[in-house]
Amino acid sequence: MRKFKVILALVIIGLIVMFVAQNELYFKATNSFRVKIPMLEEYNSPMVYNWQVCLGAFVVGVVLIFLASLPGRMKTRKTVKELNATIQTHQNKISALKNEAQTPAAASDSPPSAGAPSAAESPAGEHSQAT
Repeated sequence: MRKFKVILALVIIGLIVMFVAQNELYFKATNSFRVKIPMLEEYNSPMVYNWQVCLGAFVVGVVLIFLASLPGRMKTRKTVKELNATIQTHQNKISALKNEAQTPAAASDSPPSAGAPSAAESPAGEHSQAT
């Protein structure tokens, strides 16, 4: 998968380089932008290269996509924290149950099973009572 990503990145970079090389004259051209808003003074921008405009549009697009995806990523982060807390509580319960099952005090407090003889019924108990 890593090789695929590297190859895909190289292909995309190659296509971008080819696009820029074929449109070199366009990217080196300069333009001035005029902004005319009613009731305000008309504004003329200084001369800028077309590559600067394209780069600026790309950066604005990346920032807008980042901001648009931010609420979803924050919700996902909150969900992950809640699930990790649930996992931790479940692991604590599991370890508590394991400790409870391993302690000898818990085994001696429980009643003997029906098939196991008690100390009074054992043969050793009868010999000690007989003498």
